[in-house]
Amino acid sequence: MVGLEVVFWACFLLVAHTYLLYPVSLFVASAAVQTLRDWQYLVSRRDRRRTPRDPVELPAVSFIIPAYNEERHLPAKSRFCSSRTAPPTERMGFSRPPRVGMCA
Repeated sequence: MVGLEVVFWACFLLVAHTYLLYPVSLFVASAAVQTLRDWQYLVSRRDRRRTPRDPVELPAVSFIIPAYNEERHLPAKSRFCSSRTAPPTERMGFSRPPRVGMCA
């Protein structure tokens, strides 16, 4: 009987931990961190706003477009990707993938 009670309470505590104890502990930890950050902000009296970064400092972005038998759509896709308002993009040429045959 004692073994069954131990198994019952272990299972009960696992379920209670999953659905009650763990979410409550996450909420309490999050509230504590937020309170600490707010207190540091009020005490230090510094501006929390961040200065915007210069777009020149941002790294270049490369688009890799996987395509198979899509030659007619690639120029439009390339124009679409380069028209996005983002840092400078790296342009690469398109080539056909090699044909792979299967041996029987």
